[in-house]
Amino acid sequence: GKSNLLEAMAMLAYGQSLKSRNDRQQAISSALSEWARRDPEAALAWVDKQPRGQERRSFLTAALQGPAEADPQKALEKINAVSMWERRQIRGQVIEALAEKDPQAAAKMALENDRSSRYGGWGEGQLGNVLQKWMRNDPDGAVAWLQSQPEAVRKRRVVLQAAQQLGWEDPAAGMKLVELLPKNQQRDET
Repeated sequence: GKSNLLEAMAMLAYGQSLKSRNDRQQAISSALSEWARRDPEAALAWVDKQPRGQERRSFLTAALQGPAEADPQKALEKINAVSMWERRQIRGQVIEALAEKDPQAAAKMALENDRSSRYGGWGEGQLGNVLQKWMRNDPDGAVAWLQSQPEAVRKRRVVLQAAQQLGWEDPAAGMKLVELLPKNQQRDET
């Protein structure tokens, strides 16, 4: 635990010393996501002190990935605290990163996001993206999770779109998803 934290700190210091903006951003971001896994509050407090702008946004995304794996709900609260126009981008990136490591947390976060997004539409596609990745990496896990969801979730357009998209790449996986759609929808859309 402690040595990882020291490593992250050293990497953060090293990152800040780099001249190239791109290298600096990458080094600091990976140090931050490591640090945030150990001590999310401290890492986020560090990000808070950075000047606003594109760089700070990518640091915030990096710092939220760790906490999002551990506690998607808490990460969403943090994301909802940033300004409206930053929120979309950061949330999308965090869900995207989570979809690789912990698709269940990512799906949960995408759903929460749909619920909390008063303006609709925006977060809608995220669940579909998560499902597609999840079906590629672990189709049984994805199907089991979707089966456990209420019909309101299963009948979303994005689930159907994910099934259609997957159908091109992997017809068997696509069919598994289609079978989970409410019956009336299977007929309408095929």
